[in-house]
Parts: sequence; C-alpha cells; structure tokens
Amino acid sequence: MDRIGPISSEELFSTSHLSGSPNERSKYENTNFRLSDIALIMQKAEVFKAWDEEVGHAIAMATTSRYFDKGILYCTISSSAVRSRLFFVLENVRRSINRRVEGAPVKKIVIR
Repeated sequence: MDRIGPISSEELFSTSHLSGSPNERSKYENTNFRLSDIALIMQKAEVFKAWDEEVGHAIAMATTSRYFDKGILYCTISSSAVRSRLFFVLENVRRSINRRVEGAPVKKIVIR
C-alpha cells in the first residue's frame, strides 16, 4: 500500500502483509508488547522530553538519571547547587510538564 500520511495503529501492527502460512504469521502476532505498553513508553519519553525543555539546558545536563513510575518523576541531579535551586520551582515545573503531556501524568517530582 503506497500512500502518504498517518497510519492507524491497526495498520501499523497488522501482520496481513506478511507472506507465508498462518503459523509463520502467528509468531509476529504473539509479541509481548501491547498497545498500552507502547503508550506508556511513549508517555515516559514525553515526560522526560518535557522535563528537559522546562528546566533548561544546564539543569537537563546536570540530570544524571530519570525514572518515571506511578505518576512520580524521580530525577537525580549531580549538582547540589542545582538541586537547591530546583526546589523553589519544582511545582511550577510539574505543572508545566503536565500541560505539555497529555493526561497530566506527573503527580509529584522527587529530586535526589
């Protein structure tokens, strides 16, 4: 199928284009990924991108690790001065991230 433009998730994950027996196709259909898993991965990526954009380049570079789980964004900051500065604006950063990311997923940000 040759066309320009977005495709639906059904088309993206369809195996109807594969040739061969149904048994050959079934090995592609029985993957461990579900659309909900992919959506969560994409949401995490959006949260991390929004973090980097909201805090700016210097703080993003000082962020050595990020982890997002159950609505809590955990960020490890390498500089104590940057950590101290962040505590004053953390709630504003959380609100800004939630405006950028669909579903307002960030309930809390924990800085380490």
